[in-house]
Amino acid sequence: MFIVLYGIDRIVGPYRAAELVNEYRRRLQEEDSLPERAALAVACTAYAFNDIYILASPGQVWKSFGLDDMGHSEPISIIERVHDPLGGHCVRVLTACGISEIIPIDRLGCDYYLSSWPQDPAD
Repeated sequence: MFIVLYGIDRIVGPYRAAELVNEYRRRLQEEDSLPERAALAVACTAYAFNDIYILASPGQVWKSFGLDDMGHSEPISIIERVHDPLGGHCVRVLTACGISEIIPIDRLGCDYYLSSWPQDPAD
């Protein structure tokens, strides 16, 4: 299955879009020591190209591209974003079996696809 995301701001809305960009800008400043203007430029570019580093957020459910023995793709839920000094940018996920794992965001983007994006309760 191949999924292309067009205009992610249509899904999340302009306010959540701004939050995503600002959250990523802040992480780039804190975790990668980028100056504010450079971090903002990288964050805006990442958002424009639907980059996994800006889109992966707590509450989302992702499913594996591979199928298990029953023909189902394994769902994982993002609990939080974490920065591992050795592994870099990662997410802590909860598997369907209830196991908590930390996986690199690169692996998330290669092995999984976004299945559901949580709705803001205020909407």
